[in-house]
Amino acid sequence: VLDTVNRLCLSGRINDASIRWGSQTSTTSFHRHGFDTKGKRFDLITIAGLYNHPEVPRFAIESVVCHEALHIIHPPYKKNGRTIYHGPAFREAERALPHYEQWRVWERCHAGRLIRSLRRTGGR
Repeated sequence: VLDTVNRLCLSGRINDASIRWGSQTSTTSFHRHGFDTKGKRFDLITIAGLYNHPEVPRFAIESVVCHEALHIIHPPYKKNGRTIYHGPAFREAERALPHYEQWRVWERCHAGRLIRSLRRTGGR
């Protein structure tokens, strides 16, 4: 998914990034920097376990991966002593994603029910 998203949505701007799933009942995706055993920096994207469910449509998975990858392209910055994670450039790029509106509607309509189900069943 990361390779597809990078090629189709991000013009191949992501290098040295890895992706992994969060715990089965996690609801938060995030990006962080890491260092390999040789001290080389890399980007690690963790996708909420909520998205690792058979009912989640491909466009939602691709969209959340795009969102987290955009944090690599548009890193957080300080403004008036606050850290800005989703600044104007980030938001503009995010709204330009192919399935942005469809993804947000899907999240509002389905994510809550899925996560409640996963928590009741212990992630099964």
